[in-house]
Amino acid sequence: MRGRRLGAWVLLVLLLAALVPPPEAEAVNVRLVIGMSGEMAPLQYLDGEGEPAGVHRELLDAFVENSEDSIRCVLLPDDAACRRALLAGEVDVVLTSSLRGEPELAAWTTEPLLTVALCAISDARRAGEEDYSGKVAVFEYGTVKYAYLDKLDIGSYLAVGSQEQVLQAVESGRADLAVGPQDCLLYLLETGGRADDYTIVRSYLGELSYALTVRPGDTVTLRYLGSRLVRLRTSGRYDEIYNRWAALWTQDDGAVQARMVRGLLAALGAALPALHRLVRIKDQDVRLFLDFQREQMDLIADVGLSLRPWDLVSVGLRAGGSLLKWYLRFRKLASPPPAEELKESNTEAA
Repeated sequence: MRGRRLGAWVLLVLLLAALVPPPEAEAVNVRLVIGMSGEMAPLQYLDGEGEPAGVHRELLDAFVENSEDSIRCVLLPDDAACRRALLAGEVDVVLTSSLRGEPELAAWTTEPLLTVALCAISDARRAGEEDYSGKVAVFEYGTVKYAYLDKLDIGSYLAVGSQEQVLQAVESGRADLAVGPQDCLLYLLETGGRADDYTIVRSYLGELSYALTVRPGDTVTLRYLGSRLVRLRTSGRYDEIYNRWAALWTQDDGAVQARMVRGLLAALGAALPALHRLVRIKDQDVRLFLDFQREQMDLIADVGLSLRPWDLVSVGLRAGGSLLKWYLRFRKLASPPPAEELKESNTEAA
Protein backbone atom coordinates (compact mmCIF):
# COMPACT_ATOMS: atom_id res chain seq x y z
CA MET A 1 0.00 0.00 0.00
CA ARG A 2 2.78 2.38 0.96
CA GLY A 3 4.52 1.62 -2.31
CA ARG A 4 1.42 2.52 -4.27
CA ARG A 5 1.00 5.79 -2.35
CA LEU A 6 4.66 6.67 -2.92
CA GLY A 7 4.34 5.96 -6.62
CA ALA A 8 1.23 8.13 -6.83
CA TRP A 9 3.00 11.01 -5.11
CA VAL A 10 6.00 10.74 -7.47
CA LEU A 11 3.67 10.73 -10.47
CA LEU A 12 1.82 13.78 -9.11
CA VAL A 13 5.07 15.70 -8.58
CA LEU A 14 6.21 14.90 -12.12
CA LEU A 15 2.89 16.09 -13.56
CA LEU A 16 3.06 19.35 -11.61
CA ALA A 17 6.65 19.91 -12.75
CA ALA A 18 5.63 19.41 -16.35
CA LEU A 19 2.81 21.94 -16.00
CA VAL A 20 4.97 24.67 -14.45
CA PRO A 21 6.64 26.71 -17.26
CA PRO A 22 10.43 26.96 -17.08
CA PRO A 23 11.88 30.33 -16.12
CA GLU A 24 12.38 32.56 -19.15
CA ALA A 25 15.93 32.95 -20.28
CA GLU A 26 17.20 36.50 -19.97
CA ALA A 27 17.13 38.19 -23.39
CA VAL A 28 20.61 38.87 -24.71
CA ASN A 29 20.92 41.86 -27.04
CA VAL A 30 23.39 41.42 -29.88
CA ARG A 31 26.13 44.03 -30.16
CA LEU A 32 28.30 43.70 -33.26
CA VAL A 33 31.17 45.75 -34.67
CA ILE A 34 31.48 45.19 -38.43
CA GLY A 35 34.55 46.20 -40.40
CA MET A 36 33.92 47.18 -44.03
CA SER A 37 36.67 46.88 -46.62
CA GLY A 38 37.80 50.01 -48.40
CA GLU A 39 36.00 53.09 -49.64
CA MET A 40 33.92 52.42 -52.75
CA ALA A 41 30.99 54.79 -53.24
CA PRO A 42 28.07 54.27 -53.29
CA LEU A 43 28.52 50.85 -51.65
CA GLN A 44 30.55 52.13 -48.71
CA TYR A 45 32.28 55.44 -48.03
CA LEU A 46 32.74 58.11 -45.38
CA ASP A 47 30.14 60.89 -45.35
CA GLY A 48 30.75 64.55 -44.60
CA GLU A 49 30.89 63.82 -40.87
CA GLY A 50 33.41 61.02 -41.25
CA GLU A 51 30.85 58.26 -40.60
CA PRO A 52 30.46 55.12 -42.76
CA ALA A 53 27.60 55.47 -45.24
CA GLY A 54 26.30 53.85 -48.41
CA VAL A 55 24.27 50.89 -49.59
CA HIS A 56 26.05 48.38 -47.35
CA ARG A 57 25.65 50.55 -44.27
CA GLU A 58 21.89 50.86 -44.78
CA LEU A 59 21.46 47.13 -45.44
CA LEU A 60 23.36 46.29 -42.25
CA ASP A 61 21.36 48.83 -40.24
CA ALA A 62 18.20 47.12 -41.47
CA PHE A 63 19.41 43.89 -39.82
CA VAL A 64 18.59 45.37 -36.40
CA GLU A 65 15.50 47.42 -37.22
CA ASN A 66 12.67 47.01 -34.67
CA SER A 67 14.98 45.25 -32.21
CA GLU A 68 17.24 46.04 -29.27
CA ASP A 69 20.28 44.73 -31.15
CA SER A 70 22.90 47.11 -32.50
CA ILE A 71 25.48 47.13 -35.26
CA ARG A 72 28.36 49.60 -35.50
CA CYS A 73 30.25 49.86 -38.78
CA VAL A 74 33.87 50.93 -39.19
CA LEU A 75 35.69 51.47 -42.47
CA LEU A 76 39.04 49.68 -42.82
CA PRO A 77 41.60 50.21 -45.63
CA ASP A 78 41.17 46.92 -47.52
CA ASP A 79 40.39 43.19 -47.29
CA ALA A 80 43.78 42.41 -45.76
CA ALA A 81 43.19 44.94 -42.96
CA CYS A 82 39.74 43.43 -42.38
CA ARG A 83 41.25 39.96 -42.07
CA ARG A 84 43.82 41.11 -39.52
CA ALA A 85 41.23 42.99 -37.47
CA LEU A 86 38.87 40.01 -37.47
CA LEU A 87 41.45 37.44 -36.33
CA ALA A 88 42.83 39.87 -33.72
CA GLY A 89 39.37 40.33 -32.21
CA GLU A 90 39.23 44.05 -32.99
CA VAL A 91 35.93 43.57 -34.86
CA ASP A 92 33.27 40.85 -34.66
CA VAL A 93 32.47 40.64 -38.37
CA VAL A 94 33.98 41.90 -41.63
CA LEU A 95 32.34 42.69 -44.97
CA THR A 96 34.73 41.93 -47.82
CA SER A 97 34.82 40.67 -51.40
CA SER A 98 37.71 38.20 -51.15
CA LEU A 99 37.71 36.42 -47.77
CA ARG A 100 34.87 34.12 -48.80
CA GLY A 101 37.34 32.55 -51.24
CA GLU A 102 39.87 31.62 -48.53
CA PRO A 103 39.54 27.95 -47.49
CA GLU A 104 39.92 28.63 -43.75
CA LEU A 105 37.25 31.35 -43.79
CA ALA A 106 34.82 30.12 -46.45
CA ALA A 107 32.84 28.05 -43.93
CA TRP A 108 32.46 31.11 -41.70
CA THR A 109 31.09 33.39 -44.39
CA THR A 110 27.45 34.14 -45.17
CA GLU A 111 25.77 34.25 -48.54
CA PRO A 112 26.61 37.50 -50.41
CA LEU A 113 25.09 40.63 -48.97
CA LEU A 114 25.36 42.34 -52.36
CA THR A 115 26.57 41.30 -55.81
CA VAL A 116 27.32 43.86 -58.53
CA ALA A 117 28.16 43.35 -62.20
CA LEU A 118 31.57 44.31 -63.55
CA CYS A 119 31.51 46.34 -66.77
CA ALA A 120 33.84 48.20 -69.12
CA ILE A 121 33.24 51.82 -70.12
CA SER A 122 35.09 54.16 -72.44
CA ASP A 123 34.94 57.61 -73.90
CA ALA A 124 31.62 58.07 -75.72
CA ARG A 125 33.51 58.83 -78.92
CA ARG A 126 34.72 55.22 -78.94
CA ALA A 127 31.18 53.82 -79.14
CA GLY A 128 31.02 50.88 -81.50
CA GLU A 129 34.65 49.84 -81.26
CA GLU A 130 35.16 46.09 -80.92
CA ASP A 131 38.91 45.66 -81.29
CA TYR A 132 40.74 46.51 -78.06
CA SER A 133 44.09 44.98 -78.96
CA GLY A 134 46.81 47.45 -78.14
CA LYS A 135 44.48 49.38 -75.81
CA VAL A 136 44.98 49.90 -72.06
CA ALA A 137 42.38 48.89 -69.45
CA VAL A 138 42.44 50.44 -65.97
CA PHE A 139 40.86 48.98 -62.83
CA GLU A 140 41.00 49.30 -59.06
CA TYR A 141 43.42 46.80 -57.57
CA GLY A 142 41.67 43.87 -55.89
CA THR A 143 38.25 44.36 -57.50
CA VAL A 144 38.64 42.59 -60.85
CA LYS A 145 39.97 39.11 -61.58
CA TYR A 146 42.44 38.87 -64.45
CA ALA A 147 40.29 36.12 -65.95
CA TYR A 148 37.56 38.75 -66.46
CA LEU A 149 40.03 41.13 -68.10
CA ASP A 150 41.04 38.42 -70.56
CA LYS A 151 37.52 38.59 -72.02
CA LEU A 152 38.41 41.99 -73.43
CA ASP A 153 41.49 40.72 -75.26
CA ILE A 154 43.11 43.94 -74.12
CA GLY A 155 46.70 44.97 -74.78
CA SER A 156 47.80 45.92 -71.26
CA TYR A 157 46.44 46.71 -67.80
CA LEU A 158 46.81 49.51 -65.30
CA ALA A 159 45.91 49.05 -61.60
CA VAL A 160 45.08 52.09 -59.45
CA GLY A 161 43.85 52.69 -55.91
CA SER A 162 40.22 53.81 -56.27
CA GLN A 163 37.28 54.04 -58.64
CA GLU A 164 37.77 57.79 -59.01
CA GLN A 165 41.38 57.18 -60.08
CA VAL A 166 40.04 54.67 -62.63
CA LEU A 167 37.99 57.40 -64.30
CA GLN A 168 40.81 59.92 -64.03
CA ALA A 169 43.12 57.54 -65.90
CA VAL A 170 40.68 57.41 -68.83
CA GLU A 171 40.12 61.18 -68.77
CA SER A 172 43.87 61.87 -68.83
CA GLY A 173 44.46 59.43 -71.70
CA ARG A 174 46.56 56.99 -69.66
CA ALA A 175 43.96 54.28 -70.34
CA ASP A 176 41.33 53.57 -72.98
CA LEU A 177 38.86 51.45 -70.97
CA ALA A 178 37.68 51.66 -67.36
CA VAL A 179 36.76 48.31 -65.80
CA GLY A 180 34.92 48.06 -62.50
CA PRO A 181 31.63 47.61 -60.65
CA GLN A 182 28.91 49.08 -62.83
CA ASP A 183 27.01 50.60 -59.90
CA CYS A 184 30.13 52.42 -58.69
CA LEU A 185 31.27 53.75 -62.07
CA LEU A 186 27.80 54.96 -63.08
CA TYR A 187 27.28 56.56 -59.67
CA LEU A 188 30.51 58.56 -59.97
CA LEU A 189 29.67 59.61 -63.54
CA GLU A 190 26.11 60.69 -62.70
CA THR A 191 26.99 62.58 -59.52
CA GLY A 192 29.97 64.18 -61.25
CA GLY A 193 27.97 65.34 -64.28
CA ARG A 194 30.08 63.21 -66.65
CA ALA A 195 27.53 60.59 -67.72
CA ASP A 196 27.23 62.00 -71.27
CA ASP A 197 30.97 61.65 -71.83
CA TYR A 198 31.11 57.88 -71.41
CA THR A 199 29.46 54.80 -72.84
CA ILE A 200 29.29 51.18 -71.66
CA VAL A 201 31.15 48.97 -74.13
CA ARG A 202 30.79 45.72 -72.16
CA SER A 203 27.88 45.50 -69.73
CA TYR A 204 28.95 42.23 -68.09
CA LEU A 205 32.45 40.86 -67.56
CA GLY A 206 31.84 39.09 -64.27
CA GLU A 207 30.66 39.80 -60.72
CA LEU A 208 31.94 41.30 -57.48
CA SER A 209 30.27 39.93 -54.35
CA TYR A 210 30.47 41.25 -50.80
CA ALA A 211 29.81 38.81 -47.94
CA LEU A 212 30.01 38.83 -44.13
CA THR A 213 32.70 36.75 -42.40
CA VAL A 214 32.90 35.90 -38.68
CA ARG A 215 35.79 34.53 -36.64
CA PRO A 216 36.25 30.79 -37.09
CA GLY A 217 34.18 28.95 -34.48
CA ASP A 218 31.63 31.74 -33.90
CA THR A 219 28.58 29.75 -35.00
CA VAL A 220 26.17 31.92 -33.00
CA THR A 221 27.02 35.12 -34.89
CA LEU A 222 27.12 33.28 -38.21
CA ARG A 223 23.59 31.92 -37.69
CA TYR A 224 22.36 35.31 -36.50
CA LEU A 225 23.66 37.08 -39.60
CA GLY A 226 22.32 34.36 -41.92
CA SER A 227 18.83 34.57 -40.47
CA ARG A 228 18.81 38.38 -40.60
CA LEU A 229 19.91 38.34 -44.22
CA VAL A 230 17.12 35.93 -45.17
CA ARG A 231 14.54 38.02 -43.32
CA LEU A 232 15.79 41.21 -44.99
CA ARG A 233 15.44 39.71 -48.47
CA THR A 234 12.05 38.06 -47.94
CA SER A 235 10.50 41.13 -46.30
CA GLY A 236 11.08 43.36 -49.34
CA ARG A 237 13.17 45.76 -47.28
CA TYR A 238 16.33 44.75 -49.18
CA ASP A 239 14.89 45.76 -52.57
CA GLU A 240 13.50 48.96 -51.12
CA ILE A 241 16.93 50.10 -49.88
CA TYR A 242 18.85 49.08 -52.99
CA ASN A 243 16.35 50.55 -55.46
CA ARG A 244 16.39 53.88 -53.64
CA TRP A 245 20.16 54.05 -54.05
CA ALA A 246 20.07 52.74 -57.63
CA ALA A 247 17.81 55.65 -58.59
CA LEU A 248 20.88 57.89 -58.20
CA TRP A 249 22.65 56.31 -61.17
CA THR A 250 19.82 54.95 -63.31
CA GLN A 251 17.31 56.95 -65.32
CA ASP A 252 13.81 56.30 -66.57
CA ASP A 253 12.98 56.23 -70.28
CA GLY A 254 11.82 59.84 -70.26
CA ALA A 255 15.14 61.12 -68.96
CA VAL A 256 17.08 59.00 -71.43
CA GLN A 257 14.97 60.29 -74.36
CA ALA A 258 15.40 63.88 -73.16
CA ARG A 259 19.17 63.43 -73.08
CA MET A 260 19.11 61.89 -76.56
CA VAL A 261 17.07 64.78 -77.98
CA ARG A 262 19.45 67.32 -76.41
CA GLY A 263 22.42 65.55 -77.98
CA LEU A 264 20.72 65.37 -81.38
CA LEU A 265 19.83 69.08 -81.30
CA ALA A 266 23.39 69.97 -80.32
CA ALA A 267 24.75 67.88 -83.19
CA LEU A 268 22.37 69.50 -85.68
CA GLY A 269 23.25 72.94 -84.38
CA ALA A 270 26.94 72.26 -85.00
CA ALA A 271 26.36 70.80 -88.48
CA LEU A 272 23.83 73.28 -89.88
CA PRO A 273 26.28 76.12 -90.64
CA ALA A 274 28.46 73.75 -92.66
CA LEU A 275 25.42 72.28 -94.43
CA HIS A 276 24.17 75.79 -95.23
CA ARG A 277 27.48 76.59 -96.92
CA LEU A 278 27.34 73.25 -98.72
CA VAL A 279 24.08 73.98 -100.56
CA ARG A 280 25.55 77.25 -101.86
CA ILE A 281 28.48 75.48 -103.56
CA LYS A 282 28.21 74.20 -107.09
CA ASP A 283 28.03 70.43 -107.38
CA GLN A 284 31.19 70.20 -109.44
CA ASP A 285 33.10 72.01 -106.69
CA VAL A 286 32.18 69.44 -104.01
CA ARG A 287 33.99 66.12 -103.75
CA LEU A 288 33.29 63.19 -101.44
CA PHE A 289 36.50 61.64 -100.15
CA LEU A 290 36.54 58.27 -98.33
CA ASP A 291 39.53 57.53 -96.11
CA PHE A 292 39.33 53.79 -95.47
CA GLN A 293 42.39 53.77 -93.22
CA ARG A 294 40.81 56.22 -90.80
CA GLU A 295 37.30 54.98 -91.60
CA GLN A 296 36.31 58.58 -92.20
CA MET A 297 34.26 60.38 -94.83
CA ASP A 298 35.14 63.99 -95.75
CA LEU A 299 33.24 66.50 -97.85
CA ILE A 300 35.96 68.48 -99.59
CA ALA A 301 35.34 72.12 -100.45
CA ASP A 302 35.28 75.06 -98.08
CA VAL A 303 32.74 73.21 -95.97
CA GLY A 304 35.16 71.53 -93.57
CA LEU A 305 32.67 68.83 -92.57
CA SER A 306 33.98 65.39 -91.56
CA LEU A 307 31.79 62.46 -90.61
CA ARG A 308 32.60 58.92 -89.66
CA PRO A 309 30.21 56.22 -90.87
CA TRP A 310 29.64 55.24 -87.25
CA ASP A 311 28.46 58.78 -86.47
CA LEU A 312 25.59 58.35 -88.91
CA VAL A 313 24.79 54.86 -87.63
CA SER A 314 24.93 56.02 -84.01
CA VAL A 315 22.53 58.89 -84.62
CA GLY A 316 20.22 56.57 -86.52
CA LEU A 317 20.17 53.95 -83.76
CA ARG A 318 19.68 56.50 -81.02
CA ALA A 319 16.98 58.52 -82.72
CA GLY A 320 15.31 55.80 -84.76
CA GLY A 321 13.55 54.10 -81.87
CA SER A 322 11.91 57.24 -80.52
CA LEU A 323 11.07 58.59 -83.99
CA LEU A 324 9.41 55.29 -84.91
CA LYS A 325 7.33 55.30 -81.73
CA TRP A 326 6.29 58.92 -82.29
CA TYR A 327 5.39 58.15 -85.90
CA LEU A 328 3.30 55.10 -85.02
CA ARG A 329 1.56 57.02 -82.25
CA PHE A 330 0.77 59.84 -84.70
CA ARG A 331 -0.57 57.38 -87.28
CA LYS A 332 -2.77 55.78 -84.67
CA LEU A 333 -4.22 59.12 -83.63
CA ALA A 334 -4.60 60.47 -87.16
CA SER A 335 -5.92 57.40 -88.96
CA PRO A 336 -9.67 56.66 -88.90
CA PRO A 337 -10.84 53.64 -86.90
CA PRO A 338 -11.26 50.35 -88.77
CA ALA A 339 -14.58 49.75 -90.49
CA GLU A 340 -15.60 47.07 -88.02
CA GLU A 341 -15.02 49.36 -85.02
CA LEU A 342 -16.89 52.17 -86.78
CA LYS A 343 -19.82 49.83 -87.52
CA GLU A 344 -19.99 48.71 -83.89
CA SER A 345 -19.84 52.34 -82.71
CA ASN A 346 -22.76 53.31 -85.01
CA THR A 347 -24.77 50.32 -83.84
CA GLU A 348 -24.32 51.31 -80.20
CA ALA A 349 -25.28 54.89 -80.97
CA ALA A 350 -28.44 53.72 -82.68
